[in-house]
Amino acid sequence: MFRTLLLTIFTIFFLMFNSDAQEFGRNKIQYKKTTWFYIKTPNFIIYYPDGYEHLMQFARVELEKGLDQLSSDFSYNIQNRIPVIIYPNNFDFQETNITPQILPEAVGGFTEILKNRVVVPFNGNWEEFRHVLVHELTHAFVFDFLYGNAPGGIFSMNRLFELPLWMAEGLSEFESQGWDPESDMFLRDAVVNNYVDPPDQLSGYLIYKEGQSLMHYIAQRWGRRKLGELFAKGHVEITQDRVVKSALGITTSKLYEDWLLWVRKRYYPQLEGREIVVEAAKQLTNHKRYGNYFNVQPAMNPKKPQIAFISDKRDYVDIYIMDIPTGIVRRIEKGERTQRAQSFHPMTSRLSFSPDGKYLIYSVKLGYCDGIAIYDLDRKKRVKTLSFEKYGVRQISSPAMSPDGKKIVFAGLAHGKRDIYITDTSGLSIRKLTDDIYDDNFPTFSADGMLIAFSSDRPIENPNAPTEDTYPKEYGKYNIFILNLDKDTLFPLTTDGRDNMYPSFSPTGKKLAFVSSKNGVSNIYIANLDSSKIYPVTNLISAASCPTWSGDGKKIAFSAFWNGGWDIYMIEKITPIDTELVTFKTAFELGPYAGLAERSDSADTNQTFSGQLSKFRFNEQEVDTSSPKKYTPQFSADIAMVDMGYSTYYGLLGSGLVMLSDVLGDHKILIATDLAGSAENSNFYLGYGYLPRRTDIYMSIFHYKNYFMEPDTDVFGDRFYGVTASAYYPLSQYTRVEAGATFFAVDRFYYTPPYQSIYSENLLFGAALVGDNSLWGYVGPVAGERKRISLEYIPEVGRNSLPHSAVEIDYRKYIHFGDNYSLALRLSGGHSWGKKPKIYYLGGTEEWINYHLAKKDFYSLSDIYINKLVVPLRGYDYFELEGNKYILLNLEFRYPFVKYLDLGFPPITVSKLYGALFADLGAATYGSPRSIAFFRDGRLKDPKMGVGFGVRFWLWVFAFQYDIAWRCDMKHIYGKPRYYLSLGLEY
Repeated sequence: MFRTLLLTIFTIFFLMFNSDAQEFGRNKIQYKKTTWFYIKTPNFIIYYPDGYEHLMQFARVELEKGLDQLSSDFSYNIQNRIPVIIYPNNFDFQETNITPQILPEAVGGFTEILKNRVVVPFNGNWEEFRHVLVHELTHAFVFDFLYGNAPGGIFSMNRLFELPLWMAEGLSEFESQGWDPESDMFLRDAVVNNYVDPPDQLSGYLIYKEGQSLMHYIAQRWGRRKLGELFAKGHVEITQDRVVKSALGITTSKLYEDWLLWVRKRYYPQLEGREIVVEAAKQLTNHKRYGNYFNVQPAMNPKKPQIAFISDKRDYVDIYIMDIPTGIVRRIEKGERTQRAQSFHPMTSRLSFSPDGKYLIYSVKLGYCDGIAIYDLDRKKRVKTLSFEKYGVRQISSPAMSPDGKKIVFAGLAHGKRDIYITDTSGLSIRKLTDDIYDDNFPTFSADGMLIAFSSDRPIENPNAPTEDTYPKEYGKYNIFILNLDKDTLFPLTTDGRDNMYPSFSPTGKKLAFVSSKNGVSNIYIANLDSSKIYPVTNLISAASCPTWSGDGKKIAFSAFWNGGWDIYMIEKITPIDTELVTFKTAFELGPYAGLAERSDSADTNQTFSGQLSKFRFNEQEVDTSSPKKYTPQFSADIAMVDMGYSTYYGLLGSGLVMLSDVLGDHKILIATDLAGSAENSNFYLGYGYLPRRTDIYMSIFHYKNYFMEPDTDVFGDRFYGVTASAYYPLSQYTRVEAGATFFAVDRFYYTPPYQSIYSENLLFGAALVGDNSLWGYVGPVAGERKRISLEYIPEVGRNSLPHSAVEIDYRKYIHFGDNYSLALRLSGGHSWGKKPKIYYLGGTEEWINYHLAKKDFYSLSDIYINKLVVPLRGYDYFELEGNKYILLNLEFRYPFVKYLDLGFPPITVSKLYGALFADLGAATYGSPRSIAFFRDGRLKDPKMGVGFGVRFWLWVFAFQYDIAWRCDMKHIYGKPRYYLSLGLEY
């Protein structure tokens, strides 16, 4: 029994490992074939696509630096080389088969736990690339440190300590960044607005940033070696509290109290020295009222009092325009629903208006590459989309139109480098304005069209000098540069390298606004191009971003982070701040600013263009000179489990499970077996997935032996065996076509007189069209749609076949009202015909624990291998209704039931319970659909309806649903309630 259960669990796990094997789900698309290479260093095996050797060279230098620091902190050397897979852009990264998950745009990399693989994309920003490399390296290092080289990583038998996320992510952030302005921004906001939590209650991004700060605090108080000691206690201790107590000598709660006092001492004084954004500027959006997280990338219309921005205020990320005088907001383009607009890159790309205010220009993800969208505000539609994939430009950010409306400048990532490009509005020609190894971004035109300002981490001395280096040795220190198109000259506007970003020319072209973190917080500065003076116009405690001028040049709108989210604000009167901006000591000496000159307690607010950038050069690392080799798939075990035994009665017994894959995850093999004396009485499954191309192909061979006992005590056994082949072709991330064929045979033998046997052979063909753009909440989908139309056919071939045809539909719609309140509607139906039509059984709920049956005779070959149980129809038992045609309607209102409840006595804490009010209505028939009598005397006759309520919750890694339902005839609710405890997520 245990072996069969093990086999079943891991067969299900394999199917889950291949997301396309599920009824719904989004798709990964491999658009083109890629040739890969790899190189071995003493500590790493680095895999990279052909043509991107410079990314590999950069990565191996930075990985060795990061590993040296980790080895020092932990006094430990890794046991095995760590595989590192580098993708040259986010598009290729999101196509990866190393993980089955659909990777959101916000995911900058991941560490896969089975083979301890580090997977990282390059997005053009070298400092971000380094940060993510070392962050993910830290995860791999810790896995090696805690679990060794046993197959399965954290699933291995070496696992004892349940590593908390705040420790795992906090250490990875600290080792890769130390302490930096962005982390400081998030934590400062959390402390000032009082939404920090104890470590074991953290969620969301605070897991990373509060965890990072806790690691920073431990390193400051006890020294960096204490970090290694803290994690080392995971070898001998089981709980978080015991690990912390054993390593630090204090409890987790005491650590939190001490840390909280430490950060409050650092941040509370800043309330006196800086301004609150909601007091310093007019707030135009309110993420708290919208119930969302961000409203970003504002762009002001030069001709009308309008502002465009990107927001997730309706769950999906869309583009909106606000009428500033009235505050009325309207959505102009939807994102994340179709391939036409998969993303608007809300955190990395600006919006901009045409000079006449009639068009909005922005970057849009089209599937294989980005494009530049031109939206006509009068016609209320996108009128043109420019793409430059044929030039190798996959990623595009921050397009801006020239004053004459004939040209567009943008930042483009091509061949592992991000440069500034210019094109005409037809998109027929394209020209590089920069072509080097440095990161260039956020270009914008001056009022006369002769100058282009952009942000870059290139050196300030000879910024356009050629270099023979394939990657920069100095990077991550961003300044504003001005390119003169007429003279083809380039000069720096700023020289401090303090994250100077988002340049924006005033309407007259005499001033340039930008953001800089020169005083520790990203604030807005203005450069007066006539007087060569730079001065601040904000002194915010929260970070400002993306300044944009009004048409008259008297106002500046911007986005800022405050109280846990991003909003749009406006400075209605632009006034220079003459006093010195206070630069509080926020310990950036451990982060990216390491090696810079010692920071003073104040910053010069009247900087001129002439200045000297503090230089920071990395120490040269010894580089391995071994030659790269072409990658060919080689299989290794993800999980390997074997259990063998011998019985004098049964003979040889055992079970085994082996999951194999190649490094890139393009080929997957599952072998599962359950040996019981002889091959005839054993279970066996061999599955193979071929995933490197756009069409995913799966094949399998299976043999199962199952025993049954009928109600009249007849005992029989079924040998169920066959082969399958299926293909999945994605039309987009949201839609796919499925097709497959299965040959299966059933050999049944009765072990009671008269010892009959039944044999059936069948060839099953299936096809489906699947769509899914849903968004998920805590226990199920909350927004979007899921739909499936499927066909099934078994011809009359083979011995004792079960010939039939069937068509089925399943449509689900989710309407989110905000704050986890949603409405789910589902309509499904099916129709089967043929000599032995498929039968649909209605009643009960999915994965019902301790279920009840309305029918006990369901042991025919068709019942077990063909017919379908259709759920949920709560208020009824399994098999309550049946027919070769059915229709089922479900309506469910979902809501937070208990957010957090802490009882004094009994001492019980309950959190995150979700409730549901539901109504299910279903009907089935063997006759014509017209034969269904829906009502009689105002009551339901043939259809069955159930109503009730329930709760949903997680217990460890399992989701449960508990429902109470009554029968209803649209006039009365009657009968005793039925209780359903089931396993699984909401439909």
